[in-house]
Amino acid sequence: MTHFFKTCALACVMSLSVATMSAQAATPSDASLVKLMQITKAAEQIKQMTSPDAGMMEQMVQGSLKGIPDSEISPNQRQQLGKIINKYNRQVFDEAYVKQMTEQMTKAYIASAKKHFTQEEVDAQITFYGSPVGQNIINKQPAMVQDYMNSVMPEVMESTMKRMQEVMPKMQAEIEALKKSAK
Repeated sequence: MTHFFKTCALACVMSLSVATMSAQAATPSDASLVKLMQITKAAEQIKQMTSPDAGMMEQMVQGSLKGIPDSEISPNQRQQLGKIINKYNRQVFDEAYVKQMTEQMTKAYIASAKKHFTQEEVDAQITFYGSPVGQNIINKQPAMVQDYMNSVMPEVMESTMKRMQEVMPKMQAEIEALKKSAK
């Protein structure tokens, strides 16, 4: 009889262990991932990515118009072209499009997070990023990333340009040889 009780006790402990492991490895719920997105401001970042502000769009338009030589377009035509481009940019990024893109990106975020995080990990992130320290980190992150990008990009661009200058002549020679062999 004691052997029977020991076997039952062992079976109970094992099933509790399996249940605990299953709970720890549970796929996170959509609701918890949406909450994580809100706490980490990922939802705001998605919205910003899908709806560029008017000032940024105007800068991009003006930048592209500067690429057109004055000899090819009059000042009046340049101004009209800017208005046309802005008009169609507003149509592309209208409210319905932004809403659709935000929904698609949110669904993609949730699907990706479900592949990589357990419910326990999502809960831990919610707890941490929901704390004052976590929120401070979230709030400082964009400025830190911008500072980092401003400091590293000139170096990356310079290094990339040097490499391109080294590689381009070899690539062009191979392309020319290929053209000649095709004749």
